[in-house]
Amino acid sequence: MFFVCILVALSSLPFMHALTASHLYQLQRATFASLKADSFKYHIVDPDDTGLTKDQVTQLKNQGKIILAYISVGAVENYRDFWQKNWREGNPVWLDKEILPDWPGNFHVKYWMPELQGIIINFMRNHILAKGYSGIYLDGVDTYYFYEEQGRQTAAQEMIQYIGQLRQAAQAVQPGTLVFPQNGVELYQYANYRPLVDGFGIEDTWTDGDSKQDEYNTNDVLKYMRMAKKDGKTILSVDYPKKSANVCSYYQKCFAEGWSCAVNDRDLTGIIRSC
Repeated sequence: MFFVCILVALSSLPFMHALTASHLYQLQRATFASLKADSFKYHIVDPDDTGLTKDQVTQLKNQGKIILAYISVGAVENYRDFWQKNWREGNPVWLDKEILPDWPGNFHVKYWMPELQGIIINFMRNHILAKGYSGIYLDGVDTYYFYEEQGRQTAAQEMIQYIGQLRQAAQAVQPGTLVFPQNGVELYQYANYRPLVDGFGIEDTWTDGDSKQDEYNTNDVLKYMRMAKKDGKTILSVDYPKKSANVCSYYQKCFAEGWSCAVNDRDLTGIIRSC
């Protein structure tokens, strides 16, 4: 009986979870069939890549799945249907530098400008809310760092205001739409930001590839995400190590925080690494 009690106690600890992904983050080659067949609750997909219909999204939601649609709020991609061939840096005025060498075809945007916000809100309405997605997953929130470094002191609050406008527009069309920003965790220090979000996506908390993440960055993420979790927010974490020891270490630390955890390939093609 003594040993049985020990085993039961150990099995309840976070690090005794199966050391594999507990949500899906896949922006390339996810299909209705693959999403329907998996056992994950939370899914982050690119609505243009998956091509899901409204009926398919409904079927997935009827399985108890939460389907979050990826949108970039800090950049625009030249393969989106709203992209116009004559657009260049500075034309339109909100279009900024191409993100080279890391993301060719992706351009920083002056996200505080109403014209750009209107384009993204229309994209959200037509490609995401019209199909009944559970929520929006906002990449590029940390772009405000880029503009702060250029001396724009209002950049953080302008990002918060932009996210607030996206939330308001989404709720007007589909009440209950979830909002999950990715990264930019320091915004959580601002009280006006906290009610706008239902959870967070967090990258590279403990590792940078197979290198150890800077301790200051790790501690910063932990500080704000522990606050968010205490407030009832859902945390979807992903790191990108390849070495087995780093994968195992990540899962142990991540599950110990009570987060949903995943180790994926950086291109988010559906590769899931387990321990």
